[in-house]
Amino acid sequence: MRLESFVLELLYHHDCVVVPQWGGLVANYRPARLNAVTHVIAPPSKHIGFNKNLITDDGLLAHHMGLVLGITHADASELIAREVAATKALMQSNGRVIWEKIGVFYSDIQGSLQFMPQDQENFLLSSFGLYPIQLKALERSQSPEATPVISLQPAGNRLWNWKYASAALLPMIVAGGLWWASHQNPSGGMNWASLNPFRSNAVSSAYVPRVINDTWHYEAPVNDTPLQIGIPLPNVMEEAAPAAKPVVTAAPKKALSGYAVIGGAFKVKDNADHFLAQLKSEGFEARMVGKSSAIHLVAYGVYASRQEAANAAANVRAAGGKSAWIKTLPNAR
Repeated sequence: MRLESFVLELLYHHDCVVVPQWGGLVANYRPARLNAVTHVIAPPSKHIGFNKNLITDDGLLAHHMGLVLGITHADASELIAREVAATKALMQSNGRVIWEKIGVFYSDIQGSLQFMPQDQENFLLSSFGLYPIQLKALERSQSPEATPVISLQPAGNRLWNWKYASAALLPMIVAGGLWWASHQNPSGGMNWASLNPFRSNAVSSAYVPRVINDTWHYEAPVNDTPLQIGIPLPNVMEEAAPAAKPVVTAAPKKALSGYAVIGGAFKVKDNADHFLAQLKSEGFEARMVGKSSAIHLVAYGVYASRQEAANAAANVRAAGGKSAWIKTLPNAR
């Protein structure tokens, strides 16, 4: 389990997060600023600092972990104490500890605990969506003289304005088209409804359509002479209906029940999958046991009784000194 992931979530909503027996992370408002060297304008943000004297538990971190992981306040406090002990051991062996998106803890020459923020994450919610802006220098022209404007238009009486010429030619083109269309149609009739200047060869609108023996007919109202144009009616009954596709429904997943021995809680799904594969390679019957809030939970195994889960958690801690805690799954007996 990564303790810093819970601290990271709290820093968005609180100005001080105390990690018992480790120290307090304090967030101070910092206005927008310009870097005179890189010429980058940064938006307003929260600057994270560290106070190693704030070690008294105020209950904020344990309460948040209890809500996210679904455990009691006492279990959350015990889990924090184990994580802090592991962090101190890592600090003693490596000389530094990195908390992702928060900063780096290290020991100075005198052996005192120091902190360097990473400043990669903006914890100020009012600045959400604002990103640093890189300023670019403008290039100025070396010559103060303006570039001369060259006109390609002839001067004097030889000036020809194409705009007026187009306006004069348009009526002449329209009139010529109408004259030509009237001479192409000797009867003098023009199909204005379809904007077609030529005579139509379709059936005259004087004929009335009727259906006789499943065939379209047109009858003239003057002499009742039917005009069959040979268009059979479509037989709707003979059209075969398309075969319905079978509906395949996935079988519902069986919900987990019992008691899970949790080995890791991750906010990023890829990290959870990597830890799951690592546990399986070590011989554990590891599996995902769902999500608690936005945290993916990875378990060493799932057991039917709480006593079996407690024995498994104790064996995990005794074997490799790893963190392990018990989570009650739904429908547990």
